[in-house]
Amino acid sequence: MNCFKNMNCFTKTFGNYSYFFVPFADLTKNWIDPFIITSAIVWSIIVETTNIALPFGESENSLVVGILSATLGFLLSLNLSHYLSLNKEGIGMFETYVGQLAVIAWVLSVNSDDYKTRTNVNSDSSQVTTSEELQYIQLKSETFAILKIMPMALKHVFRGTFDLDVMEKFEKQNPLVLEVIRDLRQLELFDKDTNPIDNLMFLLMAKLEHLKIDTVVIHTKWDALYAPYGSIGSLVGYKSPQLFSFVLTTALIFYVLILPIGYSTSSMWNVGITFVIMYFFVGLNAAGKMIKNPFVSLPDGITIFPTASTTARGARKTIEGIEKYSERNRTSSTTISQNNLKYV
Repeated sequence: MNCFKNMNCFTKTFGNYSYFFVPFADLTKNWIDPFIITSAIVWSIIVETTNIALPFGESENSLVVGILSATLGFLLSLNLSHYLSLNKEGIGMFETYVGQLAVIAWVLSVNSDDYKTRTNVNSDSSQVTTSEELQYIQLKSETFAILKIMPMALKHVFRGTFDLDVMEKFEKQNPLVLEVIRDLRQLELFDKDTNPIDNLMFLLMAKLEHLKIDTVVIHTKWDALYAPYGSIGSLVGYKSPQLFSFVLTTALIFYVLILPIGYSTSSMWNVGITFVIMYFFVGLNAAGKMIKNPFVSLPDGITIFPTASTTARGARKTIEGIEKYSERNRTSSTTISQNNLKYV
């Protein structure tokens, strides 16, 4: 049972090769394509064992099979190309999104350490009061916490697996992230239909405003961050027009019905030929459906197509590195100031 719940029972043993027979690689999420192949084989066996005769001439049947083969080859190849494009563009937009998060992190790191001008502390005082400084550092750390969880949050939203309880479980060692999660829960109480990413964007904007970062900078980075997020939502949510599905489905039905009848001689080898032909036609469709969403979950060690998981993990490490730089920069600035030195 546990094996059935996994994406593939053989991934630990065979790795990427467990997806070699693409239409049968993930029966829990795609049973229609295997059903089509199985139906074609069963119908072929019936035709060969009962000697069903053509209601029309072999030449006419060959003509119809040829037309359907060309139509299916064109439609399925076009569909696969479209899905490949969705995968590539989705990952590209996600990389743009996490890149903008890193930019905001650098802005936060480099441009927000002037306590005297960015807080209400008197500019004539030689040293920031401890309470003001601690409050500012806390607010800045909370902002970094928001930035750190945004890549993974977006990934899970478009994967359809976003869950604050699960996030809280994995972030139990990070009190600042837990505080962000509590804020998200509060926002959900006001409107349960709000997208979690929109809530995170709201929290980020609120923190940046309290940090008194330049308004022009905030809105510029905000627009740059929201643009790829909106584009990803449009891309992942895109569904092929139903009209296209109707044409593809009817073509497959006619092809399955006519193909086994039109062989020149009766033989059980025709069943194998039917399987090979249907496998490659349907395999194109199965591969396309598998790769179209770059935010899907793959078992550990599976690299059959690119997903956003690697980018999301790398983004968090990058933002954590920027935060450490910010801490070093603040410490270094204090030390240099005490020694009456200045950066050149």
